[in-house]
Order: sequence, then structure tokens, then C-alpha cells
Amino acid sequence: MGGSEESFLDEGELDFFADDYFEAPTPALKGYPEYRHSKCPAFKEYYRNTWVMKQCFPLGLLYKSAEQYLETNLGQDVFDEYVMLGDGWTEGEHPEIQFKQGYCFWTEDSDVWIEQFQHPDMTRRGLDVVSGTFPLSVWTRPINLGFTIKNYDSNIWLEKGSPLCYVRFSSQRTRDVKFTLEKRSIPKKVLKRQLQSLWLKDWHKNYSWNLIKERLRKEEEEENKCPFDFLWKR
Repeated sequence: MGGSEESFLDEGELDFFADDYFEAPTPALKGYPEYRHSKCPAFKEYYRNTWVMKQCFPLGLLYKSAEQYLETNLGQDVFDEYVMLGDGWTEGEHPEIQFKQGYCFWTEDSDVWIEQFQHPDMTRRGLDVVSGTFPLSVWTRPINLGFTIKNYDSNIWLEKGSPLCYVRFSSQRTRDVKFTLEKRSIPKKVLKRQLQSLWLKDWHKNYSWNLIKERLRKEEEEENKCPFDFLWKR
């Protein structure tokens, strides 16, 4: 999280906090409360490839609705580094904000999708995550955490380690698959792909999904290709 595009390329690393301070994603089923539904095979199947993303430092928020102003416990410089208020952030039904707590996930496997969705703790706090999904195997980009604020004029406190959202990995062509997460230094080629994805978003807005669909088509064609196809070529 944090840092400039230049530092990404120079350092080959996105780490902002030390390893012994950073709140790493944890498996969603680890320490899950005992409910009747937690024993359901369908529930366990859905969440077995799911992790909880956590707040990395104490954060307080207060949205003042009359002023349309977001107050936090952060100094202005730190606020500018961490919180993004885009153009028109108060123009929807509820205010929209983004935490620049970026995560870089990547894979060299095919047919891998990533999905962000709501954690119930955030519902109780009055923050709804902006959910989304994309195929990580053909589209490499960091994820940030966007939220709509539904709790007005009262303090919202996120302690270090508070759940922010779920992240789930899946495959659309293979049912029985088990994913694992490993923390690694980011290869230069992965950083390059990430920056290209981000630049395309800036230079040609809303075009990326067209490119994603074309890459998915080529990926599936490659998977379905006969392994002995080269024997028939002249």
C-alpha cells in the first residue's frame, strides 16, 4: 500500500508496513463463530477459498451529513495518502470513499477469478463494501477497498485488525479447486502488467472489460487446444 509508480518499479515491492505489523489476510473459516449454518457443506464450500481482509491501523471516521464532510483521526497528509474522495463522492444515494490499502494478488495459473464482497462486521458499522470480480489470470491489477457510508453523524471506529471485507478466489471451469495465498516479493513483470492495467483505465475508461473478455477467449482456446496439434502442422 502507498508509494508511487516509480517506486513500484524501482523497489519491486509494495510493502508499506513491516511484516510483524502488517495485518495479513486470514482464512474466512478460521475462527468462524459456531452457528448451525457453519456446519453446512454448501456454506463451507463457498468460503473455503475465501479470506478476510483487515484494517492495518486504527482508523476513526465521522461523516457530517449537513456539511458533507468526512472527519477522521488522521492528519491531513496521512488522510490524503490513505483516503480517496473521488469527484462526485457525495452525489449518490450515500457518500462513497476508497481506502488506498492496496493489495497485489497475482497468479500464473489460468481461469482464476477474484471477488470482493461484504463482511458482516462492516454492515454493523454502517459501511458497505463496493463488491466486484474480475479474472486475475488475465487481468493483473491491485485491489483497493471502496465503501459507501450509511452511518451518518456518528463515530465509526475501525481497530487495527478489524475485518474490512472478504476476498474469494474461484475458477469458472473447474469446480474442485483449492487456492492458497503466499506472500512474496512482486516480480517486475507483474508490476509492469499492473501498471499497464492502471494506465489503460486512465487513458481509455471502461474499455478494460472488452480486453478482459478477449483474453479470456484466448485463454480458453489455449486450454482446449489438442496437445498433439503440432503434429498436424506442416
